[in-house]
Amino acid sequence: DDAMKHLPLSAAQADIWIAQAIDPASPSLNIAEYVEIHGPVDPALIEESLRRIIAETGALRLRFTTGEDGPRQDIAPLAGWSMPVIDISGEADPREAAERWMRARLAEPFALDAEPLFTFVLFKAAPDRFFWFQRYHHIIMDGMGGASIARRLARTYTALARGEPVDDPEFSGDFGSLLDADIAYRASDGFTRDRDYWTNLLADRPPAPSLASIPPVAAHHFHRETGIIPAEVANRLRQLNGNLGQLITAVTALYLHRLTGAGTMLLGLPAGARLQRPLRRVPGLASNLLPLCLTVGGADTLADLVQQAGREMRAGLRHQRYRHGDLRRDLNLHPRDDFLFATL
Repeated sequence: DDAMKHLPLSAAQADIWIAQAIDPASPSLNIAEYVEIHGPVDPALIEESLRRIIAETGALRLRFTTGEDGPRQDIAPLAGWSMPVIDISGEADPREAAERWMRARLAEPFALDAEPLFTFVLFKAAPDRFFWFQRYHHIIMDGMGGASIARRLARTYTALARGEPVDDPEFSGDFGSLLDADIAYRASDGFTRDRDYWTNLLADRPPAPSLASIPPVAAHHFHRETGIIPAEVANRLRQLNGNLGQLITAVTALYLHRLTGAGTMLLGLPAGARLQRPLRRVPGLASNLLPLCLTVGGADTLADLVQQAGREMRAGLRHQRYRHGDLRRDLNLHPRDDFLFATL
């Protein structure tokens, strides 16, 4: 039994814990995705694959408690779990029916003192079409970790279906390594250097420009718009030199500039915050939000702005382990009302 008792929270988890404690009814700390599967699958084999993943992934078996010394977490066996299989093949629009169910789950907050803090569901849209849905409380998982779980599921299922050994050298469920890396970083000179970098950079920071005409506020519901890029445009984007993320960032800054007239843009940049390669294979929470400051001048071309975005992104990513929550405290921002940036 690899159960681990009374572990401290990482700095990232502590920030999430505080955010949920401020607003316990908020579902904003749910993260989720679904994968559309083309072809027949065996639901029992999917469930068996997930049972194996749960058994080897500490983050999926976390239990949280609060004592005199604050919140703690244990890694413990998870008993009685099973994966729901929902047949939506009779629906007029199976995808819409599945997404309606998913949206309802995303609107429900997890209770941090309950278990498990994840949801796995398989939807059957047709004999050869399925949707696999994963949802987590952010305190146990980030986007990089969720992607790792999805890859592990695909490889485990394939091996079991073929009667082959389940062996995935690209996967590690060693959640303790994330905690050890966090403790070591916060006691290192790198932590101090990163703090100095960010506090100096943001000493005279501009107001955060917003797409809305009112300051951002905490909300319990979401509005999503999805647009499909035409194939011709997508192909042209793939041919661009440089990183597509730099282009998207530059265009966002330019759009905000035209909306607000502000010359300096402060945006938020999500980062994996896993500089050590082995940690990139560990499911859990490590991701961070970095400030990204861009200057949009009247004479700049889009190419100039893309290059500037690239420079600033690379500079910030060198200091990506310094937590957003720490930086907010350094800048004396109020936990509920003050936003460092409004657009990610």
